[in-house]
Amino acid sequence: MKRILAFALSLTILSFGALLEGQQGSTAGVPAGGSPITLSGAQQVTVPDPAYQMTAYTLAVPRGWHFGGEIARGQGCHGWGLSLNYKMESPDSLTALIQLAPVQWNWDNDVWKDEHHMRQCEAVEISSAAGFAINVLLPEVRPNAKIVSVIAPTAKEQQALDQAGEAQMQQYIGWAQQSGGRPPQHVYVDAVNVRLQYSIHGQPVEEMVTAIINCHGGTHPNIGHPRYPPVTDLSCNSRPERIVRAPQGQLDALLGSPELEQLGQSVQPNHEWWDRYSRDFYAKMARDQQNFNQLLASSWTNFYAQQRANQNFYNQLNENGRQFNQNLQRQGAQFQAQQANAQAARQKEAHRYINFAGDKADYYNPNSGQTVTLSNKYSRTFFSQDGTTAIQTNGWNPNSVPGSAVYSESSQPH
Repeated sequence: MKRILAFALSLTILSFGALLEGQQGSTAGVPAGGSPITLSGAQQVTVPDPAYQMTAYTLAVPRGWHFGGEIARGQGCHGWGLSLNYKMESPDSLTALIQLAPVQWNWDNDVWKDEHHMRQCEAVEISSAAGFAINVLLPEVRPNAKIVSVIAPTAKEQQALDQAGEAQMQQYIGWAQQSGGRPPQHVYVDAVNVRLQYSIHGQPVEEMVTAIINCHGGTHPNIGHPRYPPVTDLSCNSRPERIVRAPQGQLDALLGSPELEQLGQSVQPNHEWWDRYSRDFYAKMARDQQNFNQLLASSWTNFYAQQRANQNFYNQLNENGRQFNQNLQRQGAQFQAQQANAQAARQKEAHRYINFAGDKADYYNPNSGQTVTLSNKYSRTFFSQDGTTAIQTNGWNPNSVPGSAVYSESSQPH
């Protein structure tokens, strides 16, 4: 699966707290590093929604910790609607709690689409939470971390996941009955915990990465092109991914602490904001359905009118075919241009997403005219006159040293 990074509100807490009980693993013999973890004295912070110019979420953050949050509106092939991105981190960066926006992907074996190059999005054959975490999430956000263990759900947790899958199946059945469509043949929820080890500023840390995915699909006739074989498809999306980090030897205590659970439960939406978003969301769904119904009715009306026409219908049909081919050529050129623009936008969003997860920022080098990616942990960044050396400080100016080389200060991170 290529890089695709950039559920409903009620699922955020499930991804936050599920799959932790009894699965932390063992760190016997590993010396604890850093100071004891303290989550007391939490303060309230807010996450605004620039689109509505109002507060979207409030949550608690331990006093003195760093915090960053944003409302993400996923778009394109792998975006998954509206979600909350945030990171809260201790002053020494060794302890952190991170939530990342969900993504979606699809796969099918439709031969007709492949032969006629009709795929707008790449088919991605990943059907498990472990496959998503190991092949997509971790290579993007933790490429240098060591995977210590991949932890499957316990029997009790698997039962809860099966119940969640059954509840989703009932939702699909209800929607199918309302729309006259067919529900998927298979619906399931899968989850995994992945335990990692790596270092920050030379200090060893551990992380638990939790990924939960929802999938549905089945096998059905190729209705649009019945001369082709039946199609098997699968559509999946992840729920907000959670990362918990602690100094080596302290992760299990943090995962089992009531303070961590309280921080998760403190994430609360602004009800006025959520009501407004919900109204806009369902209004758009209603408009889309109305437009579809009108288009379908108009299509059938035109079809019957043509059937009743005289022999000029066939002449007109040939003319329509010629015009269709001309339009198809023009649309093909437009589509290629749109795809190129969309790919550039996705690459830009992926770079910004990776910087956010990896504590990086882009800095402009005024001497070379280039943009370089460095740590975002420092308040000032300087570049040498030859453009080959960068110095980052928290206030100190290297030009203050007598006889030193001349350094130019970078502008704010892009």
